Formats: sequence, structure tokens, C-alpha cells
Amino acid sequence: MCCSRCANELQNAEFCSKCGQQAGAALPINAKPKTPLVRGGFIAALLVVLLAMAAWAYLANQSMHANDKTNIEMAIRNDFAKRGFTVEQISLIKESDKRFSGFVKFRKSSGLLSKVQITKNCTATVDADSSQSIWECK
Repeated sequence: MCCSRCANELQNAEFCSKCGQQAGAALPINAKPKTPLVRGGFIAALLVVLLAMAAWAYLANQSMHANDKTNIEMAIRNDFAKRGFTVEQISLIKESDKRFSGFVKFRKSSGLLSKVQITKNCTATVDADSSQSIWECK
């Protein structure tokens, strides 16, 4: 006879020597034992929860980087506007988790130079603790 819990072969004992299951609930040697909840359903549910948490963390991280880029672009536009320029285009590419680089195309908002478009290379770094950005265009 085999134990119905762990499939250990029983040796004329009242309880299974491996898991402690009562021998009266034993199965014939060729019968397939039942899989306990801990081995099957619980582990599967735990894996689903862990995968869901990993997916959430990944998506939250991607969203945070998108917000960083948007905040940097808004800061650049606002700073150029304060100095009398109109920003035509900002292109930033993420180099690492907290570093962006690219360019800004802008022109003077009014006057003789309002038709002249200027392009400057820019870099930006985001502080990991405060999410504040430090950017520079040359």
C-alpha cells in the first residue's frame, strides 16, 4: 500500500513514516496519490501573484520614466519661454534610468530673428530621491 498524501510505500505501519498520514487512508501501490493543496494550487497561486507584482513594478517603472521625460520637457519649454523663445521641438532619448539626451529646436518669439531656428544639444539627469531634473542645453 502507498500513502495517499506522499505516495511513500507503507510497511505495515499505522502511520506513514514520511509524512505521518494515517495508514487507513492508504491507496493500493498502483493507485495515484492525491496532490495536496500546498503542492499544487497554492504554489500556482503564489506564482501568479509574484508574476503580477513583477508586471506592476515594471509598468510603474516605465510610467515613472515617461513622467520624468515629460517633466524635463515642460521645464525646458518654460525656461525658454521666460527668455523670449518659442520651442519648436524637443527630442529626448533615455540613455539610462535617470539620464536623457537629445536636442531642442527653438526660435526667438518676436523680432528680426523670429524666423531663424536654432538647435542645441541637451542633457538631463533626474535625481533618484526627489525626481527633480537638472538639464543643460549647449
